[in-house]
Formats: sequence, structure tokens, C-alpha cells
Amino acid sequence: MISLLLFKQIAQLFLAMLVGFCLVRCGLLKPKDSRVLSVVALYAALPCVIIESFQMDCTPEMVQ
Repeated sequence: MISLLLFKQIAQLFLAMLVGFCLVRCGLLKPKDSRVLSVVALYAALPCVIIESFQMDCTPEMVQ
């Protein structure tokens, strides 16, 4: 079960890389635009993902 989850996450990563590569190759993004996207991902998206990963439902078992 864990290996399937890991495979899905790796596949999503490679899909994102492929989309970025295709956008640059098609001319929709310039290579220097990647710096701006990296800054947005680092300072905006990553903290949101970290906070989201720590959110859990509060159950009576957890309280005890």
C-alpha cells in the first residue's frame, strides 16, 4: 500500500516536471521565468502544503 502511494507521488512530480519542460519548449515560458515560479513555490505554496499536512481530525482516541 505504501509503495503505491509513493509511486503516485513520484508520478505527480514527474508529471509536473514534464509540464514545465513542455511549457518552456513551446515558448509559453521563458527559462528566466522559472526563478519567479520557484520563489512562488518556495514562499507561498510550500508553507501551505506543510500546514495542510499537519491538519488532522480530532477524535476521542487522540484526546486520550
